[in-house]
Amino acid sequence: MEQIKDPPINHERPFKTSTDVFMEAYAAFKHAKAQWDQALYAPGMLYNDLPQDEDDRLCGAACSARQRLMETPAPSLGTFIWKLRVFQQEDLHEADMAGEFVNHLVNDAERLLREDRRG
Repeated sequence: MEQIKDPPINHERPFKTSTDVFMEAYAAFKHAKAQWDQALYAPGMLYNDLPQDEDDRLCGAACSARQRLMETPAPSLGTFIWKLRVFQQEDLHEADMAGEFVNHLVNDAERLLREDRRG
């Protein structure tokens, strides 16, 4: 899969750019999802379910981070593609909030197109 590169986050700036905000939301989602996956697929869990309270906590964290990511405007075409990949890989077309997620994606695409046309 082709790597899409965006400017790295510069923690020395006194303010956050739109790329910083997006990358923080993306990293938070990937981290929360990884924690949930790690618990679900830990050795010894193959035929076992997580305790309900742990599953609820990890699922809630991953879903909140996913929603934050989908609501955060993609500042570039590269980050928009990352967001589309999350939508695709997480099967968000089946989510309860699929319509809202699609609206965010369409808004990003329209805004990026307007910005591209302005040059």
